[in-house]
Amino acid sequence: MKTVGQLLKQAREKQQKPLSVIARETKISARFLKALENNDFKVLPGEPFVKGFIKNYAKVVNLSPDKILAIFRRDFTVDKKGKVLPKNLAKTIDEENFFNPKIFKILAIFLITLLFSIYLGFQLKTFFAPPTLTIFKPEDGAELKGPIISVEGRVSADSSVWVNNQLVEIDSIGLWRKKLPVLPGTNKIEIKAVGRRNKETKKELKVEVVDN
Repeated sequence: MKTVGQLLKQAREKQQKPLSVIARETKISARFLKALENNDFKVLPGEPFVKGFIKNYAKVVNLSPDKILAIFRRDFTVDKKGKVLPKNLAKTIDEENFFNPKIFKILAIFLITLLFSIYLGFQLKTFFAPPTLTIFKPEDGAELKGPIISVEGRVSADSSVWVNNQLVEIDSIGLWRKKLPVLPGTNKIEIKAVGRRNKETKKELKVEVVDN
């Protein structure tokens, strides 16, 4: 697709008119006209003047001013300072302006604040939540041989464990084990973990004990 400058220059050369003649007919500096043909808008005044130059140039070379201006709007845009720029260049400049140190600093502060808020929320949730309690064995409903069975599991840090109201010793990583006497038949085992602020987690198991 041809640009505004290429179309204007092509029409002028087709009519075999030198740039000086166009300058006289349009009353526009030959320097500005040459810049217009080269799409070199940085040496031209602001957007209103550029559109006026294009319109007058198009008229003297028998091109439709409206069509030429439409092509101009297709390929070019205006930045915040009123300078005419190719649209692809304007996009690149906008991206460069967005990803600047100031924006990165703001994003970094936002990200740090967000991560700290998430961390703080997690810590508060952990602090106020009841302890986690995992039972490794026995399984609920298991059939076991007595008269002694082993109840084992794991609990979250800073918690205590009670099995059938008996305090159980816990190691440094939260593992615990309790040897529990049982009777033949159905035995109910109550396990309770007590954590911070006396929050409790309770689990209940039933196991069937058979005679040896």
